Amino acid sequence: MSELPVFRYHPDPVGTGSIEATEDTCEFCDLPRGWRYTANIYAEEEFETVCPWCIADGPSPCTTHP
Repeated sequence: MSELPVFRYHPDPVGTGSIEATEDTCEFCDLPRGWRYTANIYAEEEFETVCPWCIADGPSPCTTHP
């Protein structure tokens, strides 16, 4: 698994359960990153698996889907 991106206002997302390990592929960037965001994502489309990199760096489900 890759090292997680840093979230300035959420320094321990794994510890709080906001990010968890997964074998699923991110539905947004289509990469098997090994981690997924567990909380609700407010977007027009529904996503089950979004990696922390799409949230931290974009693209994100809040922008136009490729």
